[in-house]
Amino acid sequence: MARRTSVNRTRSTRRTPAAIKLSTKEGPVATSWVGLRWMRYFESHADPHTVAMGITLARQSVVRRLDIGHGSITALLHGRGEPKRTVTLAVATYDHEFWERLTRSMADQSLFAAKLLAGDLPRDVEDLFAPMGIRLFPSEPDDVKLRVKGPQHDIEDLVSPDVCCVAAIIAERLDSDPFLLFHLRGIPEDEFRERLRQRRALAGAASGLAPAYAPKPIEAAQTPAQPLETLLDDFWSGGEGLDDFETPLARPQVSHALLRRLGPSPFHVGKFPLVGLLATCYDTISESAIRGGAEPQLDEAENPADPDDV
Repeated sequence: MARRTSVNRTRSTRRTPAAIKLSTKEGPVATSWVGLRWMRYFESHADPHTVAMGITLARQSVVRRLDIGHGSITALLHGRGEPKRTVTLAVATYDHEFWERLTRSMADQSLFAAKLLAGDLPRDVEDLFAPMGIRLFPSEPDDVKLRVKGPQHDIEDLVSPDVCCVAAIIAERLDSDPFLLFHLRGIPEDEFRERLRQRRALAGAASGLAPAYAPKPIEAAQTPAQPLETLLDDFWSGGEGLDDFETPLARPQVSHALLRRLGPSPFHVGKFPLVGLLATCYDTISESAIRGGAEPQLDEAENPADPDDV
């Protein structure tokens, strides 16, 4: 069983600007299964009126500060004519041994691991947590420790409108950043992905899988390099070894291997995902190279007829 760990908040906290509110003025708070699944806990532990009041607060400029750290979410609420109050949502974090076991289990499932490395959180991700007696999403009443503290009250373990307000904002964040859940549970997203990549590499080596592209080594490259001053006369020549360099004109066993390894682009400007654009470019160039064996045909204007044929 994983244990709750204490974390240095100064290095593991995401801080967002003031005046935080939902981006939508009406309709559902979350649209992804991750956001909806998170919000289900608070909807099941409060009456609909309380949840509705919390969502109304979340659409106003009530949340002045929001800190999302390992194991806790802390928000400062201050509406017009209302006293300041601090809302804290605390969840259990999981230790190093747990994340090692989890990534080992995930690495054994190729499709599952590929989705995670591509930034997609599969719906059945909870199936990997269950055998370890762990829940990714809160479900039981004591899975989230709640506290609302103001100048005249200090309320614990009650799903109030203020709590639903903060929960709704987190649900919307999960739509675009589902790995925020892993951050809450004690591991940064980058660290989780790197562990999973390492496990996938080890699994591939153990099973004898071939890499996506393994070029033939050039013999000249395996010999010790000579001093530069002895090579001045032919420094810029390619050398005979260049003829042995192979560039296979065949489709790789794994498409877009480099893009899969790098994961989604960190750039969010533009209407078309950068990874998708690069994948399209790679496919177009590859197809052109594979078909490039034939000499291009010239147009009649560029290849005038022979006078003897006229």
